[in-house]
Amino acid sequence: MYLILNNLKVIKDKLKNLEDLDLDIESEVQEIIYNLDEAISLAENYYHHQWSIKWVESKTSVKLQLKRKLKALAFDTYSYYIKTCDAINNLVDSPKLAGVEPPSWWNDVIVTLTLAEDAFEKQHKNSIYSKQLEINLD
Repeated sequence: MYLILNNLKVIKDKLKNLEDLDLDIESEVQEIIYNLDEAISLAENYYHHQWSIKWVESKTSVKLQLKRKLKALAFDTYSYYIKTCDAINNLVDSPKLAGVEPPSWWNDVIVTLTLAEDAFEKQHKNSIYSKQLEINLD
């Protein structure tokens, strides 16, 4: 999750530059930044929880409970990442940006989004796709 967290922070830093383009896209940029902030917060929470116990010395029940929590955090982080991507796609496809040439740093955003997606796929594929099938009987 650390790689994903750093990628999300890079994306946020780059997208803050959209506000400097003198275009009427403040509400769209705010939505993107909000979704990124939520994803970053959840990723930080995941990272904190992951290292909150000594895995070798902890009881099995504690490990299982923490694994459930981590799985939920990974799923929620991915959900906000997808919302961010959808908001970016909506912004790019909007008529407000028709005929506007993308900034020089835009390719960096695309590459970083791709790296984050790849990291989710490699590190948390089971957490993301299996949460929908899990029934919590607590």
